[in-house]
Amino acid sequence: MPPPRTSTSAVLSCTPKRLFLVVLCLFAVILLTEVLMLPNLIGVAALPVPTTADNSAPDEGAQVAVAAPPASLRPVTGAPPNISVIMPCYGHVHFLEEALNSVIKQQYPPAEILVVDDGSPEECGKFASDMLDGSLASARRRSIRQLQTWWGWGDGDMVRFRDEVLVTPNRGVAHARNSGIRRARGDWIMCLDADDTVSPNYFMEAMAHVAQQPATNLVYADQQFFGESRWQWHVPDVQRVDMALVNGPLPLMTLFRRALWQATPHGFDEALPKGHEDWAFWLQLTRLALKPHKLEGFLTQVIAF
Repeated sequence: MPPPRTSTSAVLSCTPKRLFLVVLCLFAVILLTEVLMLPNLIGVAALPVPTTADNSAPDEGAQVAVAAPPASLRPVTGAPPNISVIMPCYGHVHFLEEALNSVIKQQYPPAEILVVDDGSPEECGKFASDMLDGSLASARRRSIRQLQTWWGWGDGDMVRFRDEVLVTPNRGVAHARNSGIRRARGDWIMCLDADDTVSPNYFMEAMAHVAQQPATNLVYADQQFFGESRWQWHVPDVQRVDMALVNGPLPLMTLFRRALWQATPHGFDEALPKGHEDWAFWLQLTRLALKPHKLEGFLTQVIAF
C-alpha cells in the first residue's frame, strides 16, 4: 500500500513554522556574535575619579587648587560642562604618555579619560593603565581636585565619572572611538589619537566660550603638524559644506557635544577604510543644526610620519 499523501494545505501550514524557527536561529547566532564582540574591560578602576575627600598628604610640588573658577568659566545658564576624552590606541605605545600628559595638564581638566585598546598586539591598554596608576597619577588627582574645588562637586556629582581602559577586538579606529563614546558619561566629547597632543589652554578657551554661549555644540581650532612635516592647517568654516568637501571638514580633536554623535546614523562609520571615518563623521554633522565656534591659534597637534 502506498504511503498516505500529505495535502498541499498541510505542507503550507508547516512552512511558516519552519521559517520562524530558521529566522529565530539566525537571530540567536547574530545576537551571540554581537555579545562576543562587545568591549571587555581591563582595569576598570585603573584610575577611579575620587568620590570622597582626599585626605592624603599633598604630592610633592603639587599646586594648591584655585578656590574659584575664572569669571569667564562661570556659565550663564545650566551646569558646568564636563568633558570625556576618548583615546584609541594601537601601535603608538611610545607616544602614549605624551598624549595622555597633554590631556591631564589641561587648564580645564577633563572629567574622565577613556583609553580604548583596539586589540593591539603590544597591549597598549596595559601601558595606559600603568601610566594612569603610576607616573601620571599625581597630576591626574590634582586635576580632578581642581574640578571639584571649582564647582563644589561632591560624591554624588563625581561618582559617575572615572578614567577607564577598555579593550576591544581589533575592529579599527572607528569602532574604538564609538565604543569609547558609548561608554562616556560626559556631555562633551573629544577624540584624540594616541600619537597626537592638544595645547594646555585648549579646553579652557573652549569651555569659556561655551559658558557665555551655551547653545554652542562644537568647538575647534587650527592644527599644527609636527615630526616630518611642519604644515599648518587653517581649518575652514565648518558651515561651508563645499569647502569642507574639498579641504577636509574638521580636525579629529574637535570638541563636540555628545548629543551630536547620538544624532548621527552610526557615529564614526566602521565600514569605511582607515582614514576616511572621521571625514565622513564631520560631513554627517554638517547636516545637523550646528552652533560651531572656532578658537584662535594652533591648539591641536598631529604627528606626521
